[in-house]
Amino acid sequence: MERYRSPMEICGVVSEGDTFREEVDVATAEDVRAVRQEFAARAPEQLRERAALVFDEVVNNALEHGGAPVRVDIIYGVRGIAVGTTQRGPFLSEAAVEALFATNGDPALFQANGRGGGLVLLRSYADGAYASVPNKQLYAVVLGESGKR
Repeated sequence: MERYRSPMEICGVVSEGDTFREEVDVATAEDVRAVRQEFAARAPEQLRERAALVFDEVVNNALEHGGAPVRVDIIYGVRGIAVGTTQRGPFLSEAAVEALFATNGDPALFQANGRGGGLVLLRSYADGAYASVPNKQLYAVVLGESGKR
């Protein structure tokens, strides 16, 4: 999994200059469903299924573990799509973030203290990610063929 340095770097990866970016706060399951429906409608068809799985994991995990509201940042570009969250409550540990990018992807690393198990799924469907423990941010990227290196 590719490790990105910032959300701005992700903007450059998913686009070729033209990017549509949307930020919205979600606090309830109903909010998540409404944003997900719009997200799925805007996602390129060939990425829609993987992008929806990544969206669900990133947003629902932030709500479940970090509490409401959660700021959701969606970046649409011609090469791919990204979804990120900024949460106010508890966040991943540094160890869980490092495990996300570990080359062996050992599921046991993700599940220390019962946290981060959803990262196994994220690692399976996302092409890259950005995580910041101090900023409580997690972004995941899904790329089409034109965006892969």
